Amino acid sequence: MIQHKLAISLAIGKVTLMSILFIVLGSMEAMAYQVFDNPRIRNRHVDRCTASWVYPDGCSQNATAHVATEFCKVKGYSYSSYSKWRDYPRTDEYRRDVVKLVEEGNPVRRSFQDRRGAWIFKMIICE
Repeated sequence: MIQHKLAISLAIGKVTLMSILFIVLGSMEAMAYQVFDNPRIRNRHVDRCTASWVYPDGCSQNATAHVATEFCKVKGYSYSSYSKWRDYPRTDEYRRDVVKLVEEGNPVRRSFQDRRGAWIFKMIICE
């Protein structure tokens, strides 16, 4: 009888522990994203376009998604699940306050470099 009660207690303990782990890990997964409003690198706005031979149309939808994902990687995340951009007024003040993803060489070397630009991200969601 004592062994039977002990087995039931251990089984309940395992279920409870598994439930706690599921809740904690599920919560961590649910919180594993971040919204970056007016995202910046080195205190500069991030241009949605890229200077890359990989994307001949550096401002295409695919290129924009790629830049957002590279931004997320810089911030310690795996990818961008959503991004929004806007066209900034074409003044020198805003055009100089921008970084652009530059991809060069083979294998590709990526870096965000200070460049002029006006189509900047308004928001990037990283996961």
